[in-house]
Amino acid sequence: MVVEPVRAALRGDGRCRPCHRRCGARRRCRFHRHARRRLEPSGRPGRGRPVRQCPHRRLRRRRAMTLRPIAVLALLLTAPVAAAAQTPPTTAPQEETEFLQNPVSDYLSKQQAGPQAPEADSGAATTDGADETTADGRTVDLAYGAYQRGLFLTALAYAIPRAENGDTAAQTLLGVLYENGKGTQQNLKDAANWYRIAARNGDREAQFRLGTMYLEGQGVEKDRKRAMDLFEEAAKAGQPNAMFNIGIAYLDGDDRPRSVPRAAEMFAKAAEAGIADAQYAIAQMHMLGVGRPIDQEKATEWLGRAARNGFVDAQVEYAIRLANGKGTARDDGAAIAWFERAARAGNPVAMNRLAHMYLLGRGGTYDPAEPAKWHLVARQLGLSDLQLDGYWESLPQDVQNRAKDLAANWILGK
Repeated sequence: MVVEPVRAALRGDGRCRPCHRRCGARRRCRFHRHARRRLEPSGRPGRGRPVRQCPHRRLRRRRAMTLRPIAVLALLLTAPVAAAAQTPPTTAPQEETEFLQNPVSDYLSKQQAGPQAPEADSGAATTDGADETTADGRTVDLAYGAYQRGLFLTALAYAIPRAENGDTAAQTLLGVLYENGKGTQQNLKDAANWYRIAARNGDREAQFRLGTMYLEGQGVEKDRKRAMDLFEEAAKAGQPNAMFNIGIAYLDGDDRPRSVPRAAEMFAKAAEAGIADAQYAIAQMHMLGVGRPIDQEKATEWLGRAARNGFVDAQVEYAIRLANGKGTARDDGAAIAWFERAARAGNPVAMNRLAHMYLLGRGGTYDPAEPAKWHLVARQLGLSDLQLDGYWESLPQDVQNRAKDLAANWILGK
């Protein structure tokens, strides 16, 4: 994620910087797909990992509470990070330089930006139309409850009669079951039909889901205008992912008249609703003064919220700001903790920054093998650094061997 694509979006230049091509995928898909976490029957949200291709081909999968957006912010609203400190090699920790000043690197732009594919299980049914009252007066949606427990056949059995009787929550849930092939054979046309019925009845989740199907041409004929209209309806009804998508449309100017203030408004609403991508977008707006006044404290605050929400790129940028004391008090311990969290998610820039932190003696007791370890792991993922290469070459053989062992153990999870 880099500043160049941001500037390109702001000036209306659709050129893909890393490969200098007009990027078809950039126009085709960058939107959130499904609100995963609400109907996730089991399992822990996973983590994304980079795929080494140009942005117009890249695919990144990561579970989150949002609906698999195409990492649009990698193309539109992200600030820069130097991929590696390209300074002459050194053999010992140096005085602090600008190596931590720039957020998430050009490497991230090249490795992570691009479409995100929707994963299988998801849903958005609510407790509307609950069909059982407990002894203490609470209402329980048996179909939704069965879905949450992974009892898809039971959920289907409960949902069908209710859907046929006009229950919009059940209609949406049926769409989810048919879309993902849960409790029945996958049938995208039937899924779209149930979403359409529920959408006409005012269900915002169905409107959003049907919009994604029109956007992708799944179960229906591809129709971007219809998709945007549905996103707009869902956004007006308060669907957070739809707000984010409409924000992207207004920022990009492809499917809505370009309006940065309107985009900022939509991002802000989605961010307050807990959408990590929107929180990250608002942070970048405050950094760059785009759609929001420049405010480094607010930028850092929103980065922190996105970081705590599991957005790995935000974790890296938040750690950088903690390390530099930008928009917040300097805190090396917290910075290292966030770098390590992002590193565990497979982020090579975080690994590189950890190497520099330890090289500068900012990670506690200085151990010459520690920066070498993180450099080896980052380099294994394709992120080189001339300064750290020089440091590695200066180390005695026994320290190199220990660093290799530390790196191997970390990779193996030991």
